[in-house]
Amino acid sequence: MNGKYRFTITMVIFLLILNTSFVLAASEKEKVRVGYWPSYGISITKDGQLYGYTYDYMNEIAKINNWKLEYIPCGWGQGLEMLKEGQIDIFGALQKDEEREKYYDYTNLNFGYEYGALYVNSKNNTISYNNLKEIDGKVVGTVSDNHFKSVFDEYCKKNKISVKYKYIEGAEELQRELEKGTIDMILTGSIRDIPNTKVVLRFSSEPVYYVCNN
Repeated sequence: MNGKYRFTITMVIFLLILNTSFVLAASEKEKVRVGYWPSYGISITKDGQLYGYTYDYMNEIAKINNWKLEYIPCGWGQGLEMLKEGQIDIFGALQKDEEREKYYDYTNLNFGYEYGALYVNSKNNTISYNNLKEIDGKVVGTVSDNHFKSVFDEYCKKNKISVKYKYIEGAEELQRELEKGTIDMILTGSIRDIPNTKVVLRFSSEPVYYVCNN
């Protein structure tokens, strides 16, 4: 056989094998459902595109593990419950505490740190940064099972101030309540991306993790 044709046939066979390998590799990707609380590490553009620090982080992990990720938006408490029930595979980002460790397995390494933070409406000029007297007595919106709530309680006790809490589960609902003025501040982690707000207090820097069901 002519050497040129033998080379051509060999290359065709090689390319067919290579293409088949790519197809098999793509088809063998494991589907992983990632639950996320919108605006908490993962935000959404007006045209529905996801972006953010934890979004980039999870996508890099997926490349290493050959995962195909499905991102599922959910409320904070809802996401934790969905993870327990096996409706999602991963949820985060969150801090460690003894109660959560009864139900969830944490990654061995954290992927960063965040502060507890108080956010106010960007037009609010009655509460200035780190002014505890102006925070005293205010109504604070937060979600149930917020790790930073107990930490902030200790912070208030130490600094001899007090606040009133209003529990609101959805990220959008929290923002609407702040805009309406039914709450004065939002208590959450500092990686939250909340439009039209500003931070007036940061406290207690802590590592954050993703978790799966144990």
